[in-house]
Amino acid sequence: SKKVGGLWGARKPVRDHDWNAEQVTMIREKLPALLTTKPVVYLVNMSAADYARKKNKWLARVRKWVDEHGGGTMIPFSIEWEQKAWALRDDEAKLAEYVGESGCKSALPKMVVTGYKELNLIYFFTAGEKEVRCWTMYNGGLAPQAAGVIHSDFERGFIKAEVVAFDDFKAISTSASMAEVKAAGKYRQEGKAYVVKDGDIIHFMFNVTAPAKKK
Repeated sequence: SKKVGGLWGARKPVRDHDWNAEQVTMIREKLPALLTTKPVVYLVNMSAADYARKKNKWLARVRKWVDEHGGGTMIPFSIEWEQKAWALRDDEAKLAEYVGESGCKSALPKMVVTGYKELNLIYFFTAGEKEVRCWTMYNGGLAPQAAGVIHSDFERGFIKAEVVAFDDFKAISTSASMAEVKAAGKYRQEGKAYVVKDGDIIHFMFNVTAPAKKK
């Protein structure tokens, strides 16, 4: 508690201190609503004109303030620009013209990628004949935990995971089938100790024969 109080007094975020596992657990239990333990991304809205020329008189001042208050990732963007691009989303030609004339691209993908990174999240895919789904989990999670994201029965009855990396599938496959990936030796079977990688395409094998135990 003294260390936390010292950081508060110095106007520094708690997340920037090098805590050990025991201290992290204590902070989570005693101070669960402490905002400065949370990762921060600063989104700086600009006019479409400033976004296009990549200049704004406030950017340097905002960056200075962020650095003086614990630091963090700063992403300049323009709601004005994004709204017009969104309005043109169904007209590929006009959207391409607008993007080309402005010399800009949407900041939304960067926001999503940065958000996932700051929150220590990854995503994996499941694919079937009817649909492809994207699921989110914490980085470092094991295959049974990934299965549990879909349904608790999947985790409870986990047998194995059949996995292919998205990049391998993209590079090898010329259709929606896994046949070419399997022929290239990139389709593998993983057990309970497998650490799921960002972008994995996974087919879970499980078997549940008994009801879940009551807590």
